[in-house]
Amino acid sequence: MKLKQHFNLLKGLGLRSRALLISSIPVLVIGLILATLFTAQRFKELDESLLEQGEMISAAFAHGIFESMTQRQGHTVPFYAQRILEEDNVRSVAIHEVDGTLITRAGPKMRPLAEGVSLLPAPDTTTATGRLTDSTLRVIHPIYPASSYHPLAGGDANAGWLEVEIDRSNLIIAKYRSLLYTTFLIVLALAINTVISLRFSNSIGDVVDGIKKALEDMSEGDLEVRLEEDAYGELRELQTALNQLGSSILEGQQELQQNVDQATEDLRETLETIEIQNIELDLARKEALEASRIKSEFLANMSHEIRTPLNGIIGFTNLLLKSDISLTQRDYLDTIQKSSESLLSIINDILDFSKIEAGKLVLDQIPLNFQEVVEDVLTMLAPMAYEKHLEQVSLFYSDVPTGVIGDPLRLKQILTNLVNNAIKFTEHGEVVIRVMLDDQKDDMATIKVTVSDTGIGLTKEQQRALFSAFRQADTTTARRFGGTGLGLVISKHLVEQMRGGIGLESEPGQGSTFWFTFRAKVHNRDATFTPLIINQSCKIAICDVNATVRANLRNTLQKRKIEVVEYSDMGALTNLLRSNDSAQPQAIIVGVNAQKPLYTDITQLSKMNQHGIPLILHGNPADQTTLAELLDGKQLPLISKPLCQQKAYEVLGGLLDSDAFETGKSNVQNNPLLLGSMTAQDLRIIAVDDNAANLKLLCALLEDLDVSVTACDSGIKALQQFEQREFDLVLMDIQMPVMDGVETARRIRSMEGRDKHTPIIAVTAHALASEKHTLLNSGMDDYVTKPINEAQLIHIIHKWTGVNLHAENERKVEHTTNDTQDAAVDMKLGLKLANNKADLAEEMLEMLFNSLQKDKETIRVLLEDEDYETLQEVVHKLHGATRYTGVPVLQEASLVLEESLKLKKLETVHVLSNALLNEVDRVIEWCEQNRDMVAP
Repeated sequence: MKLKQHFNLLKGLGLRSRALLISSIPVLVIGLILATLFTAQRFKELDESLLEQGEMISAAFAHGIFESMTQRQGHTVPFYAQRILEEDNVRSVAIHEVDGTLITRAGPKMRPLAEGVSLLPAPDTTTATGRLTDSTLRVIHPIYPASSYHPLAGGDANAGWLEVEIDRSNLIIAKYRSLLYTTFLIVLALAINTVISLRFSNSIGDVVDGIKKALEDMSEGDLEVRLEEDAYGELRELQTALNQLGSSILEGQQELQQNVDQATEDLRETLETIEIQNIELDLARKEALEASRIKSEFLANMSHEIRTPLNGIIGFTNLLLKSDISLTQRDYLDTIQKSSESLLSIINDILDFSKIEAGKLVLDQIPLNFQEVVEDVLTMLAPMAYEKHLEQVSLFYSDVPTGVIGDPLRLKQILTNLVNNAIKFTEHGEVVIRVMLDDQKDDMATIKVTVSDTGIGLTKEQQRALFSAFRQADTTTARRFGGTGLGLVISKHLVEQMRGGIGLESEPGQGSTFWFTFRAKVHNRDATFTPLIINQSCKIAICDVNATVRANLRNTLQKRKIEVVEYSDMGALTNLLRSNDSAQPQAIIVGVNAQKPLYTDITQLSKMNQHGIPLILHGNPADQTTLAELLDGKQLPLISKPLCQQKAYEVLGGLLDSDAFETGKSNVQNNPLLLGSMTAQDLRIIAVDDNAANLKLLCALLEDLDVSVTACDSGIKALQQFEQREFDLVLMDIQMPVMDGVETARRIRSMEGRDKHTPIIAVTAHALASEKHTLLNSGMDDYVTKPINEAQLIHIIHKWTGVNLHAENERKVEHTTNDTQDAAVDMKLGLKLANNKADLAEEMLEMLFNSLQKDKETIRVLLEDEDYETLQEVVHKLHGATRYTGVPVLQEASLVLEESLKLKKLETVHVLSNALLNEVDRVIEWCEQNRDMVAP
């Protein structure tokens, strides 16, 4: 890390400092190494020379001292000691006996030896030995004869010890002097190196400074500056290259300036062109805005002009279908009605797509029950699914808020598109709608809806083009399914406006799952239902071969704290009824599968129900009718498919005495204005429309519902009527001459008192969403789009007056039906089918009577031979014949048997055939008893 820091510090130095530092470091390092070696060698030599001096002095006098000591001349020993003391650097001299006894000493006392060092060396030592003290060198030498031939030479030759102490002061001074010389030499080398390095770096620095100055001048715009090429080597090449660079840049700048001048001229011309184009674009924008305005007006006018005649076509077609017409005319009218409704659907799709493209599509934000929205869509499409024998199931997960703020009409439109496509492209199996909570933060919920089918599926290529306008999965001329190809495109835009997304998952031959999400504000949170009597238990058994249907039923019942027991086959349910278990369920719900209805098993189950447990069908009205035939007229309660939660509770509540099915009062009952006993005959409604056909249609629809209606073809006449009397409801057209519907509504409001408020319903053919908001803000109470039909009228009248015309109409029809349902022949119906021509009615009845006896025998023979294919043809012809005569029961019996034969429901053929033969006998008997009515 330190090395890296030093390297970074070196990088921050200038060129001169760096060159000086780089050149000085090697000199300094080498000098220090050499000085260290030299000094160490010099110090060693000085130490060795001092030791040699001590050894030489000791050796020189040791022989003489030996002679003096051995020849009894001891008085001369001090003389030798004094003589040795006179030698250079000798500080003290001592002569010892062999055992260390001091003989004599010259000079001061010797410096003490280091701790652990003995005073005398080993006895057999023959050479001098040096011992260091703190400031001296003590050299001790043995005293022995000079020659080995001396008479005393031998093992006892050592006569004693001579010790000389030498002062090391001069030695230390010599060492310092050597160190000083070495340091001086290093400094001198560094000085010489610095002088040389400075001169070299200065010469390089001058060149670099010149290059730097030239580059600064060039950066400031002086491209004509040139360097004097006075350097050498690479620096001279650098100067030359820089001069060439300056020349090149100068040439480039001149060329660039020329290009800039040219570009400026081109830009000036372009700006002039853009300015012209901006003026043209501004004019085009104004034209586009005007075109958009005209398009919007055209859209509204086209909607009005197309829907107005369609209103008359569809409305009067429905009225004609209720009148006394022939079957051929009825077929024609059915074709007109279906074609008109198909045309209306196409017009709606095109108008919706146009509104989306124009950005005029505005969504409503009103409270709604999303579960009811889903159930309404499934109920509407139930006949289509029933025709293809498909199961329709909706699974509404418990954590999903049902009360939200949104646009129910557009949500129904999206669901209808997806479910309709699922049914259209599915030949067998089921269509399952799942509603789940994707996310919820505070009171904002993201709801996800999936529509899964078991149909033909889609390839990857088909999926990529599926959400494109006017595109379909099958675009060949031999395609089986029609449509404009706008449904999914419109749904995609609607979902995006709801801040959601849409997509699909599909594999060819394995079905498809379409899904969409939308964000909505939670309006209310449904509280968990708790039975009023907690101790009262309710247990219901459900049986259906379809697991999804069972799951839907189970979830619906468990919301009301009901104990549910599930069975997937009839055998287990049969064992339950045969057992005498005390814990029997309060009711049994049996599902009728669309493909395998198992009528015979359900019939046997009903007949063996000894405990009297209510047996409830979960299927379609046709299933209920078929089973009624098999049960000799006994009609089982019905919970229709697809399941509607509230209707299911009502059916169960009517059969079971359980608080779990107690429901709250309806909105109409809670409205103090609607608590009276008003009927259709009590209603006074005024219809205002300048179009004679539409006005006539409104009056005809209302009169057919036994409602008193006042017709006005202008707003002025409507005001005159209001001055004379009061009305319960106003049906107001918007686009009228002189005084339009909005102005008429304002005048009516000004004529009302504080305690009086007459509901005014806008009836218009305009298609823009902004039109609706404008009308509601101008004093209208509600909005109905043409073409209007009887169902819309019944709904709007019930909503604003509380009179349920639908219920009254049902009671009337039921009463009429009950009067005639037991009769084998209904001559009034026959007369109606014959276009009120009595002769034709009698002739048709006679033809039927003449063929019945033969058909009766043929049916019995074919039934015994089990020739069901031929039997189907005979029954089909019989059914066709009954449609032109007044034999409703025989017609229904032949229809049910024909459907069973077509669906290969062979287990019910014998029972239904017997019912048909019994009805044939009744018709024959009636004709024989009334011969006067049948021409001979």
